[in-house]
Amino acid sequence: MVVITNSTYDGVLYNAERLLRRLEGVADYIHMDEAWIPYAAFHPLYRRHYGLSPATRRKDLPTVISTVSTHKVLSAFSQASMIHIRNGRRPIDEDRFNEAFMMHTSTSPQYAILASLDVGTRMMMGKAGERLVQEAVERALEFRRQVYSIHREAEGRGDWWFNVWQPETVEAVFAAAGDVPGEGLGGDERRALAGLEGLTRSDAPWQIRAGDRWHGFEGVPDGFAMLDPIKVTILTPGVDSAGRPEATGIPGPLVAAFLRDHGVVAEKTGFYTLLVLFTIAASRSKSSTLVSKLYAFKQLYDSNRPVKEALPEVYRANPGRYRSQGVKDLAQEMHDFLREAEIARVQEEMYAVLPEAVLTPTEAFGRLVDGEVELVPLEGLPGRVSAVIGLVYPPGIPVIVPGERFDEGSKAIIEYLRLFEAWDNRFPGFEMEVQGVVKDRGAGDRVNYRMYCVRD
Repeated sequence: MVVITNSTYDGVLYNAERLLRRLEGVADYIHMDEAWIPYAAFHPLYRRHYGLSPATRRKDLPTVISTVSTHKVLSAFSQASMIHIRNGRRPIDEDRFNEAFMMHTSTSPQYAILASLDVGTRMMMGKAGERLVQEAVERALEFRRQVYSIHREAEGRGDWWFNVWQPETVEAVFAAAGDVPGEGLGGDERRALAGLEGLTRSDAPWQIRAGDRWHGFEGVPDGFAMLDPIKVTILTPGVDSAGRPEATGIPGPLVAAFLRDHGVVAEKTGFYTLLVLFTIAASRSKSSTLVSKLYAFKQLYDSNRPVKEALPEVYRANPGRYRSQGVKDLAQEMHDFLREAEIARVQEEMYAVLPEAVLTPTEAFGRLVDGEVELVPLEGLPGRVSAVIGLVYPPGIPVIVPGERFDEGSKAIIEYLRLFEAWDNRFPGFEMEVQGVVKDRGAGDRVNYRMYCVRD
């Protein structure tokens, strides 16, 4: 079995037919973790980019098992998910599958969750599903277009504004459309509007193409993947298009904290990114609210208003740390920290080498359950075998799994964790999220990172 994540957190979707063709000689079963795209089957924009798409209806291809989290971006209660199966050359044995399923579920299920799946399914039946997804795509495009337009205007007058991670082909359509109102249009305006409508119907403008500068990926064949327009990554100032740090910057955690104080919670925060999702529940008013809050942050930043005023929740918890600091000064201090730490280099090196697997994840977890583990500080990790998964945000990808050793090639992982530990101590109120790390308070209220390792 091969396990594929489709889509990624940031909205990168594979071309399912091309992917399965590449894997047909490798495995009989393809498990596609499609937690974030349960809506793909309802809209033609995604017709080639989900596991059970019409393009994969061939009996000579591997069997596809698609798991979708209905509760994330459709309508269902939290935890509500579905498993979809399309049998290929080696069909699933239903009785064996059900035995495995029963091992991992409850004999006393919460029927309200199951009922919410039924209701959510009914909502998407017929043409309703396509209409709801179309509206979500349109809301996302409106936001992308608005942020891009403001960014261009600000850039033209030597000012700054946020940007959006998206293909140049999409931005070219936005630029051509300008401020087309939608009524009383001439020929050029009608063509511009047609271009905007095309962004909602065809995957061509959203494809990740080799040689394009915007995405930063290397060796990606044309047409092998696309960017999902519904998942919008907002870029904050601080790094250029090649990922190099600039002289000034506004790290994402600072903006995220401001938005959170105003009731807007980003789905994921990176060092210079904020991910927001435009689901079927997103409205035009929510999009406008987000833009207005970004404007409010800009005004506070440009005037270097006190942290006490700009970030009251952070200040209330840490008055001594931020008493005399302005929000612009704090942003620059954070940016200088990340720049001096060479965070982009460390992050790249961290994923370049896989740690040595000493035990299987099951064996390592068994040691944890049996108590055959000990908490080890970061300086003691070299040579030790992790008993837990190390999952760091950002970027939200595991750096080590149970049973892997912190070997010579894992130096960058430990360096990254050290940077997180130093960040937490220097910028209280903006602590990083790290699954698998126990954060202890030591002398002087210092945060110390420790991880469970298999006892030698």
